[in-house]
Amino acid sequence: MTAGRSGWGHLAFGHGVHRCPGAPLARMEAGVALTVLAARRPAVRLAAGPGTLRWRASALTRGLVALPVHVG
Repeated sequence: MTAGRSGWGHLAFGHGVHRCPGAPLARMEAGVALTVLAARRPAVRLAAGPGTLRWRASALTRGLVALPVHVG
């Protein structure tokens, strides 16, 4: 342990010096893409019940395995 530190804090790739510099850009791009999709296809809706969606079993990323939608 380095002098001046009080303990071993949590170390993850989402915080501190290991934070991904592209994450804010990816979030902005996703927001723009979803906004344009909603404007062009207002009838987009889930093709499955929210309770049937499966999440990835990963400690590193949180996300859906798939997101089935109807594009009307």
